[in-house]
Amino acid sequence: MEKTSMNSQHRIAITLAGFAVLLCLVLSGCNPLSADKEPDEVKEREFLVDNFVIKFSEAIILMETPSDTVGIGSFSEKAGHLQTYFASMDEKVMISRYFPDFDPSDTLRVTAAGDTIRQHNWALIFTFNLSTFVSFPELEEKAEDEPLIEWVDPPYEVAPD
Repeated sequence: MEKTSMNSQHRIAITLAGFAVLLCLVLSGCNPLSADKEPDEVKEREFLVDNFVIKFSEAIILMETPSDTVGIGSFSEKAGHLQTYFASMDEKVMISRYFPDFDPSDTLRVTAAGDTIRQHNWALIFTFNLSTFVSFPELEEKAEDEPLIEWVDPPYEVAPD
């Protein structure tokens, strides 16, 4: 009889402790019963970057040599609105070619069948390095609405095996 009473008291104590933990979680604003604690939009906005890769549809970054690193003032006149946009993110942005050794004249190739085809122009891909963090989803939104930007990618890190 005494053993049954101990088991019953033990179950009651565990149940009360569980309710106390649940009450603390609810009062602190955390709902453990919710499958999705934050809307996807909020989670998406938390993706911050301090560098990114961007491909333009035409040559709008002016550089003396392909291996140069340039600042915010290197946008062509046609892309003045993009200069203003990127300056609003960070005045200290540093821009460099992603493939500095690529020669833009290498975009034409002759196939084995003798047809001339245009290959990808790697000279239009740039790395932007910022001194601050920005929201990558907002950057993607801007890229979608901008005809001079073909795509924008976050930074990738590749670790050797």
